Amino acid sequence: MFSAISHPLATALAVALLLVLPLGSRAVAAAPVLTAVVTARLPHDPAAFTQGLLYHDGALYESTGLYGQSSLRRIDAATGKIVARRSLPASVFGEGLVLLNGLFYQLTWREGRVLTANPADLSPVGELPLPTEGWGVCALDGKLVVSDGSDTLTFYVPAAMTAVGSIAVTDEGR
Repeated sequence: MFSAISHPLATALAVALLLVLPLGSRAVAAAPVLTAVVTARLPHDPAAFTQGLLYHDGALYESTGLYGQSSLRRIDAATGKIVARRSLPASVFGEGLVLLNGLFYQLTWREGRVLTANPADLSPVGELPLPTEGWGVCALDGKLVVSDGSDTLTFYVPAAMTAVGSIAVTDEGR
């Protein structure tokens, strides 16, 4: 469906999808079980309700949730100190976060909105419609891959959030 994979998370997602997608009449393999290895422990705001997290240009960027407490943050990875923060309106529950084509795309949970922001200063750039709940998001081949909490991942062209495809994710066909 898509040819080039440019982000490690997208690569892992693509490999996982290839392992669990039905392949005609062939047996469907179970998703691999991986073991996490802790290589470092970093300080973090214990009050943050983390919904999206990414690393870019030496900093962590975090989308936090909860109505009245949602935000977009830049965090010093070494100290855990919040170095920049933009609060979201109290009526918005922040969710997944991705960086694509020089913009942050931050999903909202039930508000039907994708907020865009400038990575340099976290200032708002715009807003796009989202026809489903927003849970998680990653980028693949210039598209946003959005989870609505179901077994379906939907691929969107980010300029207008036009859906261009979807895929059901299963484990051993379930």
